[in-house]
Amino acid sequence: MSYRDTYQQWIDEPTLDPELKTDLKKMANDETTKEEAFAAPMAFGTAGMRGVLGAGIGRMNIYTVRQATEGLARFMDTLSDETKARGVAISYDSRYMSQEFAYQSAGVLGAHGIKSYVFDQLRPTPELSFAVRHLKTYAGIMITLAITRSNTMVTRFMVRMAVKCRRKNPIKLPSTPGRHLIFLRLKR
Repeated sequence: MSYRDTYQQWIDEPTLDPELKTDLKKMANDETTKEEAFAAPMAFGTAGMRGVLGAGIGRMNIYTVRQATEGLARFMDTLSDETKARGVAISYDSRYMSQEFAYQSAGVLGAHGIKSYVFDQLRPTPELSFAVRHLKTYAGIMITLAITRSNTMVTRFMVRMAVKCRRKNPIKLPSTPGRHLIFLRLKR
């Protein structure tokens, strides 16, 4: 399937997020932007998933965040019930869409019966690391801004997953979007 076909699929999707629909309309006559957004899915690297915020399989949005979280959830489904029951700690910072991405991740995990410990307000990355150890969760997800390219003010988000995952096999990212939600209030 070409990037044009994938773009058209998104345009034709009646339940697509309205902000993303607007983004798609803006790129309608810009083949370069369209190709950047739809030619290849976002990669999940050693530092997580990084991308420009916007519509497309190659951009950071609620659908790509759900997809990455679905990969983690499916992986956790292969683990013992005891390990899966440890759940996942989720934190976010003050950047645009961080809280929404955290809640989207929790929703996907909940659909798999995986408990999510979501901070009740923004927190720095070290507090997520503390929560993973303190709560003995299997994994942690941090939604945060990444470093931008020089000379360009590009909003980038990074989803750090699998803080404590010990498998060497990479997590495969299926394409399925996503109740077990616990708001985390740690005393400072």
